[in-house]
Amino acid sequence: MQNYELLVIVSSKISEEEIPFVRDKVFELIKKNEGTIVRDNNLGKKKLAYPIKNQRYGFYVQVDFDLPGANLRKIEKELAIMDEVTRHIVTVRDVLAIARAEKRAKEAKERRIEKPVAEVKPIFAAEVPVADKVEAPAVPRPSFADPKPLAEEKAEKPVKKEQKKVSLEELDEKLDHILDDDILGT
Repeated sequence: MQNYELLVIVSSKISEEEIPFVRDKVFELIKKNEGTIVRDNNLGKKKLAYPIKNQRYGFYVQVDFDLPGANLRKIEKELAIMDEVTRHIVTVRDVLAIARAEKRAKEAKERRIEKPVAEVKPIFAAEVPVADKVEAPAVPRPSFADPKPLAEEKAEKPVKKEQKKVSLEELDEKLDHILDDDILGT
């Protein structure tokens, strides 16, 4: 007996309530050909990568089963004929690889549980010694895009002027005036 995985895309023309009937039909097909079902998984409705038979969505059903290798071709032929099935693919499952992956996941989970959680103590600014704070002197770096010398660049910077504070009422009046001018086209 060989281990297989079947992925079936059921047509979106079938309602979601009818999916279990289609799944049962696939199960009967496998059992009729001397297969045993190991596991099944309804993956739900998903968007297809490209339209198939003018459909953009399909219901994905995954079935893992054991079957004699000679009967696989019969199952594939019958799946190709079924109207409810848009696409299907059968692959050989590597049971040993799956077992190894499950074992690694279990071991990783155990390692996470066994490790004690270290206490994290926050450091506040008051606790940091002053000697540890080292500030690097600010060194101006020349820009390669602008060939002006640094002395000229410093001289050109405008001095910040103090801006007077404007009230919300003044801003509203200015905004209304601007909007009225735009509407009237003056």
